[in-house]
Amino acid sequence: MSYESKTREELIAELEELKQTVKNPKVMDTYSKKGRIDETLPTLYKLLFDKLPDAILLIEEKIIIDCNDTAVNMLGYHTKKELTGIKVDKLLVLKQWEKGGLFDKKGETVKEILETGISNFEGFYCRKNGETFLAEIELRLLPIEHRKIISVSLRNITEERKKELNFQDNLHMYRSFFQKNHAIMLLIDPRTANIVDANPAACSFYGYSKEEITRMKVTDISVTSHQGILNRLNNTLLHKGKHYFFKDRLSNGELRDVEVYSGIITINKKEYLYEIIFDITEKNKVIRDLIESEAKFKAVFNNASDLIFLNELTSDRIAGPYVEVNDVACKKLGYSREELLKMDPNQTDAPEKRKKIPQIAKQALEKGTITFETTAISKDRKKIPLEINSHHFSLFNKEYCLSIARDISERKMLEKKNQKLLTFLPDAVFIIHNNKIQFSNLAAVKLLGANSNKELIDKNINDFFHPDDYRNLAEAIKKTYHQNQAIPLTEAKFIRQDGSIAFVEVTGTRLLFNQQVNPIIVVRDITERKEAQRLLDETIAYDKLKTEFFANISHEIRTPINVIFGTVQLLELSLNKDLSKEYLNNVNKHIKRMKQNCYRLLRLVNNIIDITKIDSGFLQIQLQNHDIVHIINNIAISVAEYAKAKNIQLTFTSAIPSKIIACDPDKIERIMLNLLSNAIKFMKPNGEIKVSIYEKENRVVISVKDTGIGIPRNKIDTIFDRFIQVDKSLTRNHEGSGIGLSLVKSLVEMQGGNISVKSQLGKGSKFIVELPIRTLSNEENKDILPDFHDFKIDRMNIEFSDIYSNN
Repeated sequence: MSYESKTREELIAELEELKQTVKNPKVMDTYSKKGRIDETLPTLYKLLFDKLPDAILLIEEKIIIDCNDTAVNMLGYHTKKELTGIKVDKLLVLKQWEKGGLFDKKGETVKEILETGISNFEGFYCRKNGETFLAEIELRLLPIEHRKIISVSLRNITEERKKELNFQDNLHMYRSFFQKNHAIMLLIDPRTANIVDANPAACSFYGYSKEEITRMKVTDISVTSHQGILNRLNNTLLHKGKHYFFKDRLSNGELRDVEVYSGIITINKKEYLYEIIFDITEKNKVIRDLIESEAKFKAVFNNASDLIFLNELTSDRIAGPYVEVNDVACKKLGYSREELLKMDPNQTDAPEKRKKIPQIAKQALEKGTITFETTAISKDRKKIPLEINSHHFSLFNKEYCLSIARDISERKMLEKKNQKLLTFLPDAVFIIHNNKIQFSNLAAVKLLGANSNKELIDKNINDFFHPDDYRNLAEAIKKTYHQNQAIPLTEAKFIRQDGSIAFVEVTGTRLLFNQQVNPIIVVRDITERKEAQRLLDETIAYDKLKTEFFANISHEIRTPINVIFGTVQLLELSLNKDLSKEYLNNVNKHIKRMKQNCYRLLRLVNNIIDITKIDSGFLQIQLQNHDIVHIINNIAISVAEYAKAKNIQLTFTSAIPSKIIACDPDKIERIMLNLLSNAIKFMKPNGEIKVSIYEKENRVVISVKDTGIGIPRNKIDTIFDRFIQVDKSLTRNHEGSGIGLSLVKSLVEMQGGNISVKSQLGKGSKFIVELPIRTLSNEENKDILPDFHDFKIDRMNIEFSDIYSNN
């Protein structure tokens, strides 16, 4: 094998062998004779020179006289010939040096070489293509045949320096991350278990200063044994990281649960362990509470007296296989838990009930919860009647159905035994437990307006008590349940399901039902009796009103008759005297009084006839298109003169110039004259009446406001009732039959309007009439008389006939 093909290590071994040969004279003599030493040594040194890993330049007088292959490659040349013969300064990045170049840097480099034979430093070199690199440079003085040849050894350290710089940057970044992180972090020497560093969060958590905690070992803050800590550190080194759960002790002695993530970090070529610590004390407490809560839930779930089933809904949204059942369900149906969890409601319900499952599921989905009865089949084929309350809910994007079933076998047996008896009982019967209805008969269903007794089961009996009687009935039932006190017969009110009120008589006691003593409430519906009593009371009151009315009418009729009769007698006496002027004035005065009383009788008869027509439906309203403003204005003007004679000022104002509406002018006149008659009748001298008309939305509003004596507050609500008078005594200050305002109200309402009153005793009253704004078509209006223009004075005389003058 030639030397050229040998590796550097093989060449070095060969050279060592030659060196030993030189030291052995006998062997040396043998090699010398053969001429091998002279040939071999130069060749070996040359080959070693070329194969050195560092670039070598041999320089004389700043000129490169030789170089190895590594230098050619490092400096970016192709052959040694390119590199030899050039000045070494050409390879330098001059800004790194003084202008004198490599060997004249303040004279220090040459001086150092001459004194010590060697000089080491770092500098930038430039490749042939212009790229620069950082080199570690070693200069050696080689005295060869009295020549000063300098060997320049170059080692490219660019990547090393970059790594060092990156390491420093990363170290700074990690140091900043370590110090500013909110997580609890420790740096630990795994060989000694010493805490090397701790961030502020760790110091705050453990309650030590940084100086205190960095003088401690991991074993000082952990309740784990010393050997356990060492095993943990070794484990982390072995697996390059680990996840632990421990209890650590704080400076105040408090123990905290911690979760630790540990790993390896290398700093200055030395391995340390970092630990990121999380305080999970509260989390563990929550977990323990959840575990305890789950245990309690399971205890309640399995010890409940009812059967409990949990189903996951299928894609068709009906109950699928059971995903959980309680012990009572297993015991009642005779299956093991594992058997039931492989079944669904179709397999546990009686065949005749299975067809109702989709319908029940649909109702439950719509309402969220539903109560129904079904029949289950046990493993031994026994039928068990159940009452089930199903509730649908979503959990983790899945839909479930929770069903709580109660065995109602005893209830069914009791219902069957007492069905005939309860069917014929005329009174409603409720058996309640914890205020919830457990049983109700047909009379109870009818009383509360339910469709069936199933509708009432499990409803709170208190919900049917009227607020007026709630407290008394609830207290009575409580005493019956706890103190065994019978409920005395009590009148009360129940609220039916449609919101209507039923008048009832309630009594009750205690009864054994479903192996429990429960109150039984018996309720008798006395609504019809109450209604009959109400009608009777109303009839009596109405008869009393009629009696008062006819007594009043007899007075009303008798008074004008007596006046007319007395006047006639006076006229008879006067006829026997001379027909003097005084006599004629006296006759006119008596005639006027007779005429007024005739008007008064006519008014009374008219009102009675109109009231009778209204009651029998014979009074007709003749609607016509009229200017309502014009009608009211005419009436006000005509009455104003009459009022003025009574020292009363009557004014009319209108917010609208005119308004055509469909109305009956004759009935409008009756309405206005009646209101104005009352205003004048109950007005003191120098009083004022204001008549006004204005438009409000789709209605015309007419108001008559006076400054008269006013109406007592307790009479306001009954002022428009028939036969009602503010002053009922026969010695009242003002005449009247008590049907005038009742007639006015009827006439207003027959035209689609309404009337109201505002009054203050001693200050006056205000009557407000509202009429709808509407008109008739040409066809509807064609046979009607032309617009109302002429005010009928006789009508005013009739309506004002019960207002007597003082003379």
